[in-house]
Amino acid sequence: MWTLLILGLIGGAIALKYRAQLIFFASIFYSFYVWPCLGVFSPMVECHTCYTKHLMWFFGVSMKKLPESKKLYCTRDNETIVFINHRSLADIFVHDDITKTSCSFLARAMVGIAFPILFLLTQCCHCVWFFKRGGRGAKLEKFFKWCDNQKKWPFTTKKSLIIYPEGHRNVSSEPLTLKKGMIKYAWTRKLPIQVIIAFGLKDMMEEKKLRVNLENNNGIYYIEDPIFPGKFGSELEFELAVKETFENAFYFARDHPMNPKLGKSKAFQ
Repeated sequence: MWTLLILGLIGGAIALKYRAQLIFFASIFYSFYVWPCLGVFSPMVECHTCYTKHLMWFFGVSMKKLPESKKLYCTRDNETIVFINHRSLADIFVHDDITKTSCSFLARAMVGIAFPILFLLTQCCHCVWFFKRGGRGAKLEKFFKWCDNQKKWPFTTKKSLIIYPEGHRNVSSEPLTLKKGMIKYAWTRKLPIQVIIAFGLKDMMEEKKLRVNLENNNGIYYIEDPIFPGKFGSELEFELAVKETFENAFYFARDHPMNPKLGKSKAFQ
C-alpha cells in the first residue's frame, strides 16, 4: 500500500510539473485521433465540416475577416485554387472554416501516415488529397493528371483546392518564395487563384514548446480578389502576378492594426 501511495505521489508531482505538455498531447490526440473517429456518425459528405465546426469550438477559435477583404470566390461550384499561408497544425480546420468548408486540401502523404485516423475520415468525403512530394517535368504533368482524377471520385463534393504554396509551415514575419508547381497547374487548367492570408492563433498550438491554449484564440484573415489566368498573355506574367499578390497580401495582413499579435487590436475586446 505504501508503495502505491509513493508511486501515486511521484506520478502526481510529474503530472503537475509537465501539466502543459500533457494537455498538449491530450489535445492533439483528441483532435487528430479521437474526434475523427466520431465523424462516422455524421453524413459522409459532410464529415469534414462536422470535424471543423467542433474543433473551432473546442479550441475557442474566433477568426475576424479584415474589412478590406474581397469577396470569397471559391465555392463548391466555383472551382478555384486557394493559396493560404501555413502556420500551424490547426490550419486543417481553421482554413476550412475561413473558406466556408468549400475546399479540399492538398497534403503530403506523411501527414496521413502521422494521423491515420484523420486520413481515414477525410477519405470518406475525399476532402484531403494526400500526395507524395517531388516530381518535375514529365513527373509534374503526371501529378497534374492525378489532381484532375481526384475531382472525379464519387465522394468528392469540394473541387476547389487549398494549397500551401510556400511549401511548408512558415511562422516567420516574412513570406517565403512560392513554389511554381500549382501556379503552373492553375495556368494549364485555366483555374483562378485566390490568395488568403491568415494571422494570429500564435499561442493556440505550439508544437516546438509542446503547449496548447484552449480558449480565446483570436486571429484575422484577409481575402484578395481571384486572379484569372485568362487575363494574362503568358504563364510567366500570371506567375509574377500571383507571387506579387501573395506577398502584398501577406504584408498587408501582417501589419494591419486588427492583427492580434501587434497588441493594438480592439476587435476582440
